[in-house]
Amino acid sequence: MELDQEQTYLPAESPKIRLSAKNKRQALPLKQSRLESEFETLRAVSKRTFSSGNRMAVRMFLGAIFNLVTRWESEDRLEEGLYRLLDSLKAPVPLKIGEAFAVVIYCTAPHLDKKSRSKWARALRFAALTKPSNEPLRAFIKRKGGINACASRYAVYARRPGKI
Repeated sequence: MELDQEQTYLPAESPKIRLSAKNKRQALPLKQSRLESEFETLRAVSKRTFSSGNRMAVRMFLGAIFNLVTRWESEDRLEEGLYRLLDSLKAPVPLKIGEAFAVVIYCTAPHLDKKSRSKWARALRFAALTKPSNEPLRAFIKRKGGINACASRYAVYARRPGKI
């Protein structure tokens, strides 16, 4: 089997379970179904966040994005996930290369203005650089002074690397 092919999970391979021909055709590649479920979860969080009217709900949305991107990065599938997410939009995306958080924010909340998207992405990049692994993102952001403070600290770091 070639490495670049996606493996298809077919429960029929188990001796106890048999699938009809129709169900075999409908079986999705495991990677694709996992990514789709992650996207749907993120979109649901986005919808709840922006329909709630609670400004603190943004932290939950950012936490979901942070967890997804860091998980993809740790599993070495960040690039694949970002490309699949961008492909799901079916429209050109005006973003810089290499800004994973900004891409995910844009794809899950395209109505968001550039300034907010940039600020949130900077705050998440700051958290990715400095947050202890055992601390929740919400607590980290609160401890550091909020989303605006984290974004500002990242901007300072970007100008002078190593000075956080």
